[in-house]
Amino acid sequence: MTCVASLLASTADEQGAGDPARAEQSFVRPRSCEELLPRFARKQTLRVQDVHWRRLDLRIDAWSAAENRERLTNPSVLCLNGRLLMVARLMSDPTVQPPCTDVWRSRVVLSSLAYDRARGKLVNVSCMGDLTEGLVSREAEVRAERCVGTGRTPSIGLGAEDPRLALLDGALVLSANVPLTPSDDAQPADVTLADTELSSCAAAGSRRAMLLSWLGSTSPPLELRWPSAPTATARNWLLFSHERHVYAVYSIEPHVVLRVSEGGVCSATHVTANSRLAARFAGRAVHGGANPLLVRDEAGRPHFFLSALHTKDMRLRYHNYVYTFAATPPFAVLSVGRKPLRLHGKRVRFVSGLATVGAFGRQGELVGVSYGADDAQARLALLPLSLLLANQQVVSGSSRPHTVRASTLRLLQLPSEAQEQALSRRLASSAVAAGRVASGLGGCSLRDGWRFDSPSIKVVASARASGCCALCAATHYCSAFTWSASDGGDGGGVCWLKQWSGTMVRQAGAISGHFSREAACACQLSDDVELNASEVSRTAAPTAELCCSLCLRSAHCGAYTWYARAADATARVGVGGDDVGGDEGGVDGGGVDHGGGDGRGGGDSDGGGNGGGSAGICVLRRAPGAGAAVRVPLLGARSAVVALKRTLLFVHHHPPRVDFGSDRRLLSVLEQARAGGFSVFFAGVSTGGGSSGRARLRELGVEVLCP
Repeated sequence: MTCVASLLASTADEQGAGDPARAEQSFVRPRSCEELLPRFARKQTLRVQDVHWRRLDLRIDAWSAAENRERLTNPSVLCLNGRLLMVARLMSDPTVQPPCTDVWRSRVVLSSLAYDRARGKLVNVSCMGDLTEGLVSREAEVRAERCVGTGRTPSIGLGAEDPRLALLDGALVLSANVPLTPSDDAQPADVTLADTELSSCAAAGSRRAMLLSWLGSTSPPLELRWPSAPTATARNWLLFSHERHVYAVYSIEPHVVLRVSEGGVCSATHVTANSRLAARFAGRAVHGGANPLLVRDEAGRPHFFLSALHTKDMRLRYHNYVYTFAATPPFAVLSVGRKPLRLHGKRVRFVSGLATVGAFGRQGELVGVSYGADDAQARLALLPLSLLLANQQVVSGSSRPHTVRASTLRLLQLPSEAQEQALSRRLASSAVAAGRVASGLGGCSLRDGWRFDSPSIKVVASARASGCCALCAATHYCSAFTWSASDGGDGGGVCWLKQWSGTMVRQAGAISGHFSREAACACQLSDDVELNASEVSRTAAPTAELCCSLCLRSAHCGAYTWYARAADATARVGVGGDDVGGDEGGVDGGGVDHGGGDGRGGGDSDGGGNGGGSAGICVLRRAPGAGAAVRVPLLGARSAVVALKRTLLFVHHHPPRVDFGSDRRLLSVLEQARAGGFSVFFAGVSTGGGSSGRARLRELGVEVLCP
């Protein structure tokens, strides 16, 4: 029996043990866990104010966390049948992928806890089971790993995060957020991350999915999806059940409650807005924290739900509040704590669980508040329910029905976070248009009559300039070169291999080349237009965006037209076709005709030599000339011209200093780029450079990404 199976078997209701028919409904009635917690006087006359509750805020110490140099945080503790069950996040120290990508690696673990009086902590009393493998899609993990190598997203998380336990109609469930599995619609098997905007690395850090997993069941995890969600980031959904239906709190204000269908598709069935809540937390981001705990009255009837929210201010400080909402639809917010909970930690405190763990004499239930502190600790604070509800601001009279719109969900993020997402989208549009980010050096582009003036790292003989492409590709650190004829007049020549190009200088007889076409160029896409220009080649392509990748890898391609139906392109077979020579060999992919003309040359049927079949087809063309006749209206066609990107990212070890000659030259380059109409971003490593350089960047309109 595995560790996870052993933990679940020991927690299951004894009456359901060994009964497969009750396997998913055996976690029925929680029993007290008081015997597993610190003992404190429970005299009948003991009052809440007589107990030093701060001393009952306990650290959770997991031995495996210390062994593996991982930190245990974000716990969710539940008392089931006399066992104190916990899921938590084991997080490695973040690493930095240059220039500015924070990489977080974490996994979700399951354990059973008890209080160790000698150490004054909650410790493991069993094994620690890893639940990550069953939660994270292998495809999503692989694509996220590829994105790490590009350094194009500010932050990316690998593995599962923010686990929470809940009892839904007697079934023990786990929720967590994981990297979003990309859609396979209209994507061939060999398409890499950067081929579609859907899987753009610039947005990968924010694309997360919520999973619901039934522990103790063989059913696969269920991905929760709300098609009308304003963002692709799904996290901090709070799960509860009502009348045998599963619901999820999507946002606190407005209070958006989703109903979960069997297939995981959610709909916003109950939405209420609260003006007093919106006014109180204006300027802060508000997110859900702990799965709701149903509070019953003395007769055992559902009274209200108790949950927790956390706010985040502009200084990234977290505060946690308990709040209540109605136990019946539309589940409107009733009250919220006037003051934040007093928890350990300097800045980041994140309540991730509320659970009844026992009783405080005759004065009501004892609640365990599980939370993470500063991404470094896991803790469980013991507090009586009466104390949690002692200082609540009643806001029930301010709730009203509401319609969900993206603009009304502004409390889900800080204003600065919204600006960062807008920046990511702008960078993503440039990165996607550039084609495959991870495709290596890309196509080799030659410029006749130009010399690169940067220092050379190696000089190699070559009879032709085109031969320098392979020589540079085989040389470490080489990304550019200049070829010149040898002085002996023997018809030979040499390749001056360079790490970077430097300045281009006019020189007759020199030919320079580089591998930066994919990084420097983008495709300006227009809808319902085809281009009347000489054809280079054609190939099947499911999307117009994929055509851009193919065009950028062909030195002869300066534009393209994508047709949704192959028949549309077939009717235009003879438009401007001509023969294409050169050493590059055109475009990668089966069936691409490199002879030009009508494109009917050799190649298998899938490659689209004649454009057969119903899939989209991409016709690569030379750069079109000027004039109105170049652009021809055609419904459904999408065309693009290759052009220099208008977004530039400069990376330097520190913000430029105005008293350094080399840095002044950098500032001059940035000034010229801005004068040329480019959007410029700057990324550094250290905080050096002084304020004068930063001030100059601001004057130029350059946005500093980090530090």
